Amino acid sequence: MDVEPKVLHRWRVKGTLIQEIKASYEALPPASRGGYYPWFLQNEWVLNIALPIPNTLGDQVLEAHRRAWVLAGGSASDTDSQIDAKMSVLPKTTQQCHFLYTCLFLDQHPSPSQSDVMWISFGFCACHPPVEEMRLAGHYRELINSCTFDEFVTAFETSTLLTLMRSKGIHLYPFKDMKSLTEVMSGLSRECSVWFLKEFVMTDFPEEADADESPLALSFRVDYGFVNCQNEEEVSDLKSLYKQILEMRNVHAVDLHRFAIQGKLFEYVGGLVQLKKQKKFKRLLKNPYPLPVV
Repeated sequence: MDVEPKVLHRWRVKGTLIQEIKASYEALPPASRGGYYPWFLQNEWVLNIALPIPNTLGDQVLEAHRRAWVLAGGSASDTDSQIDAKMSVLPKTTQQCHFLYTCLFLDQHPSPSQSDVMWISFGFCACHPPVEEMRLAGHYRELINSCTFDEFVTAFETSTLLTLMRSKGIHLYPFKDMKSLTEVMSGLSRECSVWFLKEFVMTDFPEEADADESPLALSFRVDYGFVNCQNEEEVSDLKSLYKQILEMRNVHAVDLHRFAIQGKLFEYVGGLVQLKKQKKFKRLLKNPYPLPVV
């Protein structure tokens, strides 16, 4: 905006700085106001000492945790420690739904760094990060505003969240890998090592930093050939190859998994991309323990 510093100073001295800033922005078409004005509206306390300073992030997390607890049927008078104690004896599925609600109230969503289980179970694993993950979180926000917590938990436990969404008039926008997303949210393909492969190659989390040492989390190294790598360069080559494949619009992660466990990775991958070092990748893309067609 073309406002001179001396004008800003005059507004501040007169005590009308906030009002003048708002008036100047409101005079512009909404599409021309940029990203700073929405931030300003949420942070007026920076210029207005009469406004309270917002809660710390920790307080915001506790508030979201409590808000989710009340929606789950808990008492608003429960202390934080009482909420934790009561939550700890509830079914795991109820705890997971409560965690998702808390994330959504914080404008967040489950990530692999928080919980592989919930990142997978709620379908975020099948999204292309970060845009599609945020889009799916938006659908969940619509849903929790349209259903009861008990309805949500029941749908989660019966793998019918998509059905519940449709019943509330919520329809998913097209996702790159709609096939995989639908399978995961319908209760299929959750126990697939491909999601740990995706976490490894599509995020910035180093493999050694993954604290999940479950058989499923470890099996992707076997299923996708990382146990065949003889050095870090080969690990990097495999990661780059899988990243390229998973970003392709015509590739479904669940299909990649099925070819991997059948020991047909080399043939499948070779049909998608041109492998310049055929001999090396034939050795790397080998599953020593292939399973029958499933």
